[in-house]
Amino acid sequence: MWQLPPLTPDEILDYLRKSRTDDPTLDVSEVLAKHEQMLDEWVDRNLPGMGPIPEENRYREVVSGETIESRPEIQKLLQRIELPRVKAILIVEPQRLSRGDLEDIGRIVKLLRYSNTLVITLNYTYDLHDERDRDLFERELKRGNEFLEYQKRIMNNGRLLSVRNGNFIGQTAPYGYKKVQIKEGKRKCYTLEPDPEKAPIVKLIFELYRDGYGMTRISDKLDALGVPSPSGGKWVPDTIPRMLKNEHYLGKVVWNRRPHSRKIVDGDIVVSRPTAEEYLIYEGKHPAIIDQTLWDAVQVRRGTIPPNKKTYNFVNPLSGLLYCKRCGRAMTRRTYKDKDGKERSA
Repeated sequence: MWQLPPLTPDEILDYLRKSRTDDPTLDVSEVLAKHEQMLDEWVDRNLPGMGPIPEENRYREVVSGETIESRPEIQKLLQRIELPRVKAILIVEPQRLSRGDLEDIGRIVKLLRYSNTLVITLNYTYDLHDERDRDLFERELKRGNEFLEYQKRIMNNGRLLSVRNGNFIGQTAPYGYKKVQIKEGKRKCYTLEPDPEKAPIVKLIFELYRDGYGMTRISDKLDALGVPSPSGGKWVPDTIPRMLKNEHYLGKVVWNRRPHSRKIVDGDIVVSRPTAEEYLIYEGKHPAIIDQTLWDAVQVRRGTIPPNKKTYNFVNPLSGLLYCKRCGRAMTRRTYKDKDGKERSA
């Protein structure tokens, strides 16, 4: 019968991970305390009299297990296992290490296998040089990935239903609103309420744009009035267009306006969140800051100024970036030929 080889606590690394905190007021140690207690009890049973695993050998994080790149603590652990002194990692169960795709699974298996690191769980110890153990370990990680994908679908369905019911599911409220929790029967949900100080600023921005002001001119006026920007500093012209097309100000909620997009760029997967051309809009539970008449007037004017498309190769690399301080209009590049026939720009 296979037996655990002689180990001391300082040769073992603890790794503790949970996908999310149940209570945002708790710190990482409190959230993971239950799992950490289980691991400490394993050490007491199997390494009696040797003391606990040192604090510097404990890695804790509250994060999704979908990718290695998004988890700084697992990255530190995978670097530590390269040291000959490290003989094993101790986890509650294999899926704590990863619920990622086949690429992440393969990377973890390879690093653990060739660093001769045992994977100790509460119920089983995996020696990844053993073909059977390696197969069991890989299967367990793959099951974790399948569960993650299933869980994401279920959560997305729930989030969509919440939006259809008029709830606000974003992390941060749009400028001019506060995110508040309300109770409907026994259920709690989130919505928005106008910020008494910032909501009038939103309305002013819409009115100024309707009246012919450009983005830079609006920004300058807000700075002159002493109004802090959403980030707390001075206003920049790029902020204004995003506000002018935000349906939340009309009392709506949206779904999938900025979906996650993954593309291969130079051999790497790049994740971005571009604004979708088509997305779902529902009536929100929150009051509008902008009435329909003002909204429509602003959208009509926005439609007369088409944005630059990123796919174009611009002759003028400053196109869409320079605006006149006085009138707020975009500055244009004009070309002419001098007396020698050379093309000049102004």
